[in-house]
Amino acid sequence: MSLSNMRLLVVSNRLPIAIYSEQDEWKIKLSPGGLVTALVPVMNKTRGIWIGWPGCPPEAPAESLLEEYCRTQAYDLKSVVISDEEVEKYYRGFSNKSIWPLFHDLLGHFSFDVENWNAYIDVNRRFAEIAAEYITDNTFVWIHDYQLLLVGYFLRELGIKHLLTFFLHIPFPSLDLFRRLPWKQDLLQCILEYDHIGFQTAQDRRNFIQCVKWFMPEVQRLAYKRQSVIKYGQREIILGHYPISIDFGEFSEGAKGSAAAE
Repeated sequence: MSLSNMRLLVVSNRLPIAIYSEQDEWKIKLSPGGLVTALVPVMNKTRGIWIGWPGCPPEAPAESLLEEYCRTQAYDLKSVVISDEEVEKYYRGFSNKSIWPLFHDLLGHFSFDVENWNAYIDVNRRFAEIAAEYITDNTFVWIHDYQLLLVGYFLRELGIKHLLTFFLHIPFPSLDLFRRLPWKQDLLQCILEYDHIGFQTAQDRRNFIQCVKWFMPEVQRLAYKRQSVIKYGQREIILGHYPISIDFGEFSEGAKGSAAAE
C-alpha cells in the first residue's frame, strides 16, 4: 500500500494544542514548536490522528473541547490522561531529570530514581494502549521523542505487528554517557522494537549503533549508507538521520498575506 493512501497516526507527549484554565473557564489554543509546525500540514493531508497529553489536569473537560476543536480541522486529536503525580514523576522526573540532561551531556545535572522510572513505564504503557485502539490496516504509526521511548515495546506486547517508526528530537548520547543509565539495557531493548528509527544527525545515529554493539552484541550490523540497517532477532531495523524541516509552501504563502505585512 502506498503511503499516500495511509492515515498517519502520530503519538507524542503533547498534543499540538494546549487546554488551560482562564478565569474559571477552560480554553484551548494551538501550541508553538517545531514538531507542530512540521506535522500539522501532513496530518491535514492524511486526515490523521494525533495522540498525546493536552497539558491539563484530569478534571478538565478535555474530550468535549477536543471534539469541538476537531470539527474545524481535517485531523483528529485523542487525549491521554496523566495525573499530577505522573506529570511530576514521568515527565518532570524521569524524562526531564534523567533522559534529557543525560542525552545532552549535562554532567552533574541528571539524576536517577526508581519511582520516576516506574512512572515512565506506566505512562508509556498507557500511551500504547490508547494508540492501539486506532491502529487499522491503513495506519502509518509514527511515535516521537524521548518521553515515549517505550511505546513501541508495549504496542508489541498488545499484539501490534505494524511497522513502527520512531523519531528522536534530541541528541543520542555517547557510549560513555549512556552507560551511566541504570536501565540502559531495558531501554535499548524497547527502542529496538521499532522498525525505523530516526535521529537528527549522523553522530546521533553512530552513538546509538555504538551503544547497541556494546550492550547488545547479538545485534548484527548489515549495512552502512545514509541509512544503517541492523538485525535484531528475525527483524531488520532501519536507522537514519533526518534533520526536521517545515512546510515551505505554507510559510511562503503566509508571508505574502496581509497579516505578515502588518
